[in-house]
Amino acid sequence: YMFHFRWALLVSAFLGAVVNPILMSPFAYPLWTWSTPVRYCTYITLLFYSFVAAYSVCSCVWHERYRPFSWVGVALFYALGWLYIGWHATLQSIALARVVRGNVGEWKVTRRTVDSTDGLGKPLLPNGGAVAVPIS
Repeated sequence: YMFHFRWALLVSAFLGAVVNPILMSPFAYPLWTWSTPVRYCTYITLLFYSFVAAYSVCSCVWHERYRPFSWVGVALFYALGWLYIGWHATLQSIALARVVRGNVGEWKVTRRTVDSTDGLGKPLLPNGGAVAVPIS
């Protein structure tokens, strides 16, 4: 069910982050033409989004004081999140089209590059790599 749920979430995010801002843009419909409840809802939504974005940037600044590049990354994420959702929707749509058409290629099992034996065929870790941790 997770596959179908992922698609429902993707459609919801795409509508909310890409389609809705285009349809409800103040440039398409000036704010003074909107009804008062719709304007208040728009202002409150913008206020909440601004709060979450500002809080996230402030948290990043607090925890990553000496890495200002990460501040820019978080700010860009909130400013350009709609591009990410659009790109993600595009990639998922291409993947779904390939699955539906049967054009997915085949799985190839590859050998691990790191040998976990000692050269004589004995494993380096006992119990197949499982490590027992005593609980005190």
